[in-house]
Amino acid sequence: MKPPTELSSLIEKHLDGLLSDDEFAQLQQILKSDAAARQQFRRYLNLDAALYDQIEGDQLALDKQLWQSPPTSPIEKPKTRKPFLQSFALPLAASLTVGILVWWIQSSTVSTDKETLHQGFAILTRMVDAEWENSAPPHSEGQILPAGHLQLKSGLAQVEFFSGATVILQGQADLEIISTSEARCLSGKVRAHVPPAARGFILRTPKGDIVDLGTDFAVDISDQQSQVHVFEGEIEVHQKEQQVRSLTTGQGFELVSRSPNAQAPKPGTFISLSDLDDRFDLSEQSRFAKWQSHSQNLRKDPNLIAYYPFDQPGSWQRTLKNEALSGSELDGAIVGARRVEGRWPYPKNALEFKPTGSRTRVFIPGEFASISFVCWARIDSLDRQYNALFLSDNFQEGELHWQIRHDGKLMLSLMHAEGKKGGNRTYFSPPIWDKSMSGQWIHLASVFDTEKQSITHYVNGKSVSNERITPAREVHTTRIGAGEIGNWGLPLRADDPWFAIRNLNGAIDEFAIFSTALSAERILKMYELGKP
Repeated sequence: MKPPTELSSLIEKHLDGLLSDDEFAQLQQILKSDAAARQQFRRYLNLDAALYDQIEGDQLALDKQLWQSPPTSPIEKPKTRKPFLQSFALPLAASLTVGILVWWIQSSTVSTDKETLHQGFAILTRMVDAEWENSAPPHSEGQILPAGHLQLKSGLAQVEFFSGATVILQGQADLEIISTSEARCLSGKVRAHVPPAARGFILRTPKGDIVDLGTDFAVDISDQQSQVHVFEGEIEVHQKEQQVRSLTTGQGFELVSRSPNAQAPKPGTFISLSDLDDRFDLSEQSRFAKWQSHSQNLRKDPNLIAYYPFDQPGSWQRTLKNEALSGSELDGAIVGARRVEGRWPYPKNALEFKPTGSRTRVFIPGEFASISFVCWARIDSLDRQYNALFLSDNFQEGELHWQIRHDGKLMLSLMHAEGKKGGNRTYFSPPIWDKSMSGQWIHLASVFDTEKQSITHYVNGKSVSNERITPAREVHTTRIGAGEIGNWGLPLRADDPWFAIRNLNGAIDEFAIFSTALSAERILKMYELGKP
């Protein structure tokens, strides 16, 4: 192996773009013949990328709040990148550098992961035609629910408490979540299914509290009445200055007058779990039919460069069909990735990018002006520094790399001037994903508008960031060429088998590339028509 100081000097000059042709050939020969040198080279690259992206990312997206747009006034960014060694002297990066160096030295032996914590007492598991009052951002299936009010304007919603109790809200209803085994119904119809493992679940009302003893019961709370009905099992009714009353299967009680209900509720008054199953299936079928109609119309869009709806059958079909007008010449080749259930049940598929080398290869010729990337993604974890959505093989002028960084920030990297220091720039969103969203389907879009010279990121139909490109960095022509969905980085030669690990730990469903800057209204419509 070359002496460490000489090898380090060559690597540092390479990172700063200062290598002469002879020095580049020297470095290339060292890396080709020395495995230890290649390992050191990779560690320098990782460290340099982490420093640069962390400093730039923190300047571009100072607000850490999930899905919150940054200030409208652009943040001044450095025009040139400091050389590798000089970056250690930056006061801004001093503490960051120390932390990364410690990680760099100790990463092979010491785990620095901290246990992930999250707040909440229940999960919103299903919705049918649900409209909510005062919900920003909108509630979504799979969302962990903290203490607070769920105000359902119309439709149906199912909430599963961590204790094991399940409740169904029928709009219009106001349910306050208190803990893992306690809630308060302020108004509306709520039905609770409480298996033996969740006995003791408490549903409070303005006129009294219901303590479950392992049962299926419902309440109907309004200005005119406050009724409770037991469909199966037993409950206790607790009211101020009153003796505890026990109710069993088939019994009902009026909480206001403290009298038994004369009549059992009419069939269909309260939705059961099996009723919700039927309505949920019908709703999914209806939404799927609407998406299919939208998808067929989308395929005719002349601005659609490539469109991969992932709807062809065959679990081991290795061709990813392009359904845009550009035709089969833009079909993708699936490598390693598995066809799995998409955001709708079969026959709608998605591609899951496991194992590590999984990817879909594409080749998209031509030059374009503006460009828009749109897809549905299910992210299981962000366990790589960079998690690929779509990247061109190379990074030449006008080419783009679309990824999600380990901290949940959506990123679109654009090569402005190939071969020049600072010739590329990455445009970040605020964090749009955290571990509580693991396994959820989200709609992602990033738009490079060459007319406005701006890059805008969207999540679930809403803009989360918009940044103008400085005049010195303007690009008016984009290109793609050879590239990959869900991964990046091919081994270059038989004697150099190394490649970056950037495969998305998750799945992608319906991927589209447009040769135009899609409007906010168009992206919102695609989300609304495509959400399951």
